[in-house]
Amino acid sequence: MMPPNRSINSNTDSESVDRLKATQPVLFVSHGAPDLLFSPHPAADALKRLGASLQKPDAIICISPHWQTSLLTLDRSDNTQTLYDFGGFDKRLYQFRYSAPGAPALAERVHNLLLSHDVPHRDQQRGLDHGAWVPLGLMFPQADIPVLQCSLPRELDPEHYYLLGQQLGSLSHDNILILVTGGSVHNLRYLAPGDTQAPEWASAFQNWLVEQLLAEQHQPMMHWRNQSPNAFMAHPTSEHLDGLWIALGAAKKKTPLVVYQGFDYGSLGMLHLRFD
Repeated sequence: MMPPNRSINSNTDSESVDRLKATQPVLFVSHGAPDLLFSPHPAADALKRLGASLQKPDAIICISPHWQTSLLTLDRSDNTQTLYDFGGFDKRLYQFRYSAPGAPALAERVHNLLLSHDVPHRDQQRGLDHGAWVPLGLMFPQADIPVLQCSLPRELDPEHYYLLGQQLGSLSHDNILILVTGGSVHNLRYLAPGDTQAPEWASAFQNWLVEQLLAEQHQPMMHWRNQSPNAFMAHPTSEHLDGLWIALGAAKKKTPLVVYQGFDYGSLGMLHLRFD
């Protein structure tokens, strides 16, 4: 005979479901040029392997440097659109569609989370730029995971980006992947064709950045403009590095796994980090 309480224990209530939710890592990845999507470059292969290594998330919140706004903005689209915010690339890129579902439930949750921290924000219907859909297309080619893209607020200092990450970090404990994209070195004036070796100034900056991350030297990183070698050569503008501070703030464990470190187009820094 079945014990009287057997049927009660076998029912999983919502609290039990929450306890069983997986914790996702926080990722900072270099999205590279749009043609990384069809490239045999090892940075692309690393993103494919990274995606395959993860337990499938329930949803993804993505922050890209190619959507900057004065006020933090949530894309409330029910279905994602693929934006082609570039020119002069392989025609296959303009035919590519990353048709992941939108994430209205996650957008509402982020909205309430931001409200609880008194973070001003707004909503918009927009679509995914290449800073989002290039890495997503490599990591999750089935495009079957809901995606919420959030903008990168302009002109915050690293400490405030870090704080924003802290405010979003709890999402990763409910099987939501926080994916922040950018680049470790980003100066389009010095790109070179093919497999050109990275110049010393670019290598020196990227090596310094990785060394500080692995040593958890956060204060020098927060003041990277004055502390790092070749700062203005590596980043004439800061938007491709700003998201790193968000990822660092969101991460529970601050020492990352360096998934990939290298360059494309000579000086375009390709750095993929996983914070577990």
